[in-house]
Amino acid sequence: MPTKTSFNVRIDEELKTQASMFFNSMGLTLTSAINLFIRQTLLQGELPFKPIGDQFYTKKYQKELDNTYDEMKKGKKVEMNFEEWEQKYDK
Repeated sequence: MPTKTSFNVRIDEELKTQASMFFNSMGLTLTSAINLFIRQTLLQGELPFKPIGDQFYTKKYQKELDNTYDEMKKGKKVEMNFEEWEQKYDK
């Protein structure tokens, strides 16, 4: 059996409480959920989920970035400052 070790994590108290309640509703402890996260990360070789919350990572923005990149690769000039980008895509 592998040797077990402990480590400390600093986390907002309310976040810890919410996470514990959520994982408990799934039959997991916070410790088992963290272990699951680490194991899945190592098995997949990447995060086992796509981080969200920042609009930059939404499908809409990523698609537009891909389209802009494709246009640039074709030699087309792409000009848009940040304010124009926000007006066009922050809806």
